[in-house]
Amino acid sequence: MNYLAHFYLSFDQESLIVGNLLGDFARGRLDHPRNANYNEAIKQGILLHRQIDSFTDAHPVGQACRQQLPANFGKYKGVVMDMYFDYFLAKSFAEYHSSPLKDFSEHIYAVLAKYRPTLPADALPLVDSMSKYNWLYHYQFIEGMNRSFNGMSQRFPFLKGIEKAGDELLTNEAIYEGFFRAFFPDDLVFTTYSLQIYDRWGSRLFVTQNYDEGWDGLIRGEWAQQGSYYYVLALEYKNGGRVKAMVKKGELTLLR
Repeated sequence: MNYLAHFYLSFDQESLIVGNLLGDFARGRLDHPRNANYNEAIKQGILLHRQIDSFTDAHPVGQACRQQLPANFGKYKGVVMDMYFDYFLAKSFAEYHSSPLKDFSEHIYAVLAKYRPTLPADALPLVDSMSKYNWLYHYQFIEGMNRSFNGMSQRFPFLKGIEKAGDELLTNEAIYEGFFRAFFPDDLVFTTYSLQIYDRWGSRLFVTQNYDEGWDGLIRGEWAQQGSYYYVLALEYKNGGRVKAMVKKGELTLLR
């Protein structure tokens, strides 16, 4: 549910932005026919979403934050914590990103609009509401958070009671900001990134450690031939004080 953090950790790459959204909608194995509409780059975004969630759930600060939340939030404590962290990220966005939150939010909405034909039908109402009411920008305000909590309570019966989360945030804001400040620098370690592209004979054609840079299909200034190529995406992240690695490999098809 913490869409701002997921979009922020998408390295400004469109496919990762879409995949990070779809992490809440794509079910099961990504090679299942139900997920055939997603290309490999988007699937990497879905995997990234899942890794971010696993990292947050296992992190000692995340566990302590959930323990701090009132017992009546029950099984959706994790959802409340995610929303609180988006609130603090939005409030302090200038500390973490070179673009103003308003511009960043508009960029995200434009990307989601561009990829609308790829999105599943059950994601469209959420995307439309996110854009119409500018969720990402308004996460920095208590009023915006209350609107989100109320909407979630109305849309999802299993989240009944989450509408009270805004009151808890207002009462104990300093405590939850402490958890965010202790956690988010660790979360940033997750964004160590490397992308490599190879041809079918194993020759490396492209490599970057720049989150903003993707392969444009060029080899030494000339268009590569259409066909199959292979990628290796490597991410490093810190979990419990130890640096771990995630490496994903796959095939992509270049079309012109």
